[in-house]
Amino acid sequence: PQEKGYNLIVQLRGEIDKPKFLVCSHYDSMWLGPHAFDNASGTSAILELIGCFKGSPYNLDFLLCGAEELGFWGSKAYVEQHHMECLEIAAVICLDGICSDLGPVEVGVTEDLASRIRDFVDQRAFRVDQWSIPPRPNSDHVSFESLGTSVFWLTTMDPFYHTAADVPEHIGKEKLERHTAFV
Repeated sequence: PQEKGYNLIVQLRGEIDKPKFLVCSHYDSMWLGPHAFDNASGTSAILELIGCFKGSPYNLDFLLCGAEELGFWGSKAYVEQHHMECLEIAAVICLDGICSDLGPVEVGVTEDLASRIRDFVDQRAFRVDQWSIPPRPNSDHVSFESLGTSVFWLTTMDPFYHTAADVPEHIGKEKLERHTAFV
């Protein structure tokens, strides 16, 4: 059987002289359960952010990737099909499982962003339990990082990750709101 996935792309264009950022998440999940944490949380954050930035002066691409769970197929296809555009991206923000109250908050960043992101985290008293510099190769940011693009990856650990117990009742609603606002 052939597998087929789709990427969903929303582009918001502001002022020409502003840099372009890409915010991504995957909307697919493993085959057990509803997967509220991985990754309805990242998908809902993307949808909220699109509404927040509509009409802003920033140049933003929002990418909802298909087939992340199969090996980052959606983001790999996006980078392949939009290679020249990807070279113009100032930074990629990747949101993957961002709202568990049952495990630590992890931020992964490329070395070039590390001090800026640490300062940003400190200024906003944003709790980070674990730093990964460079980011662990566990989500769609990998496809962009391989191009040399700066990356910020936000995730939380969850004991129900990739299980049928990844249900809405285990979502930290306040954490989802706080992490979306931080992004």
